[in-house]
Amino acid sequence: MSRTATYFTNVSWKGEHWGHIAMGNGAEMDFSAPPDAQGYPGVLTPEDAFVAAANTCIMLMFIWAAERFKLKLISYECKAEGTKLIELDRTEIFTELHFYPIIRVACGNESAEAIEGRVRRALQSAQKYSLVANSVKSKIIIDPVIEIIAKSEIKNVEEKSMLTIKVLGPGCDNCQKVEAITRKAIAMFGIQAQVIKVTDWAEIKKYPILGTPGLVIDEKVVCAGRIPTETEVTTWLANAMSA
Repeated sequence: MSRTATYFTNVSWKGEHWGHIAMGNGAEMDFSAPPDAQGYPGVLTPEDAFVAAANTCIMLMFIWAAERFKLKLISYECKAEGTKLIELDRTEIFTELHFYPIIRVACGNESAEAIEGRVRRALQSAQKYSLVANSVKSKIIIDPVIEIIAKSEIKNVEEKSMLTIKVLGPGCDNCQKVEAITRKAIAMFGIQAQVIKVTDWAEIKKYPILGTPGLVIDEKVVCAGRIPTETEVTTWLANAMSA
């Protein structure tokens, strides 16, 4: 028997081209239109949210399918691109959603060909059962890169996949807030990362910052002298993983 489930969000205008959204599941953030539509850089946009909804939904369904197909998943990363068509009358539509997952799976006693076949079937199931993919008009394209990793190589792969994140500062309230936001973004993004608190001024001075708290991802300073938003940290994590 069919059943229904209801989800909700609440948005409010903050002036100019700014808005704030509160999700039914608890997350809150500011949003705007994209810069090419009189919006602002570095924040959530409806276009970002649309592509992100599809990307996150397919990932979660792949995790579910990987468990069904008994895959020993090591890591999953996926870049998604949405192509938006702007008509002459200014109406807009996403015509295509293109996914580029990089999937690493541990090799057991089976052949690499057999494991890759199961990964591809899991991807097909992920697309079939994805709520968002089934709810949009856009054409869905998935171009995976599948890596079958031998047991002897797994430790090296995990070490390369893990980000090193440093919070620079004396341990003040702002430093703790930066650490909390960063850990929340890591958990939401579902990646492996080591968070290190650097309080020694001699070590802090090695980085090109004028004020604390500072945030460093894989030895690259991404923020200093302020508390970043969760959206900003998530973006920096995604960029670091892509790099």
